[in-house]
Amino acid sequence: MAYGYLLDLHKLIDQRLSEAGQLVENTENDPGEIRFHEGRIEILSDFKDFLTENLSPKLPRRIRESYFGMK
Repeated sequence: MAYGYLLDLHKLIDQRLSEAGQLVENTENDPGEIRFHEGRIEILSDFKDFLTENLSPKLPRRIRESYFGMK
């Protein structure tokens, strides 16, 4: 997997997580809509965790340290 693609994917997931969080806060009294966005946040978080655990360690050390603070 290309390094740039993986970094862009992390940024996209962060952007979608923030959008879903805002939609949960802005949704008024519609439990179905709120649960939908909470599920969306859960799935995006799980996918981000998967990427971080399985693919981010394969990045070169310099990129890992500068973008994720991983060693």
